[in-house]
Amino acid sequence: MKKLFLFTIFSVFTFSEYKIEKNQVFYYENDHLVLLDHADARSFIILDNNYAKDENGGYFLSKRLENSDSKSFEKLEFPYSKDKNRVYYWKSEIEESDPISFEVLKDLFSKDKNKAYFAGKVITGVDSVSFEVLNSIYTKDKRRVYYFEFEITESDPNSFETLGYGYSKDKFRVYYRGEKLEGSDSDTFIVYEEDKYLNNGSAYDSEDRNYYYNCGELIKKK
Repeated sequence: MKKLFLFTIFSVFTFSEYKIEKNQVFYYENDHLVLLDHADARSFIILDNNYAKDENGGYFLSKRLENSDSKSFEKLEFPYSKDKNRVYYWKSEIEESDPISFEVLKDLFSKDKNKAYFAGKVITGVDSVSFEVLNSIYTKDKRRVYYFEFEITESDPNSFETLGYGYSKDKFRVYYRGEKLEGSDSDTFIVYEEDKYLNNGSAYDSEDRNYYYNCGELIKKK
């Protein structure tokens, strides 16, 4: 579901764009032309299909970003932007973010010198210096592992590895979508790229020395 959401937000504005006509600024989105009556056409600069600025501030789609600084405003990787004072995710300010050190990582993860973020929200307790993205759902720092913005309790970042299809493990445990896979054996746990089938027709996508699993559920004991 998260993957579907990410695809959707990046595809919504494919055909969006700004237009300046007869000293007026418009934003064209989803077959609907919106007049930006607060925009200054004379100073209006189009940065791309989703971002622009004028002498009064920066814009995301048809909305002016509140309190944005026009001179320093710049677009980052969609849907991030910043000025000398603030960082924005979509049209909202990322509170307490540091625009000077802010960097977009990937899969909606980002960080600055003080904090790390997922989709514009602070990931609590992160060590920003050691924070790294492992894949689209898992990240870690020197102390912890995270599933999206949530800490995986008792996880070991030094031995943690992603296995694909929502699975991961460290030297102590196996996890599925950030949750412990109870009864699993980390040493022998493997994930298959394609489903396999038991004699009774039940599908499984992973196994260890004791059990067969499918989508994080125990299917059968060996």
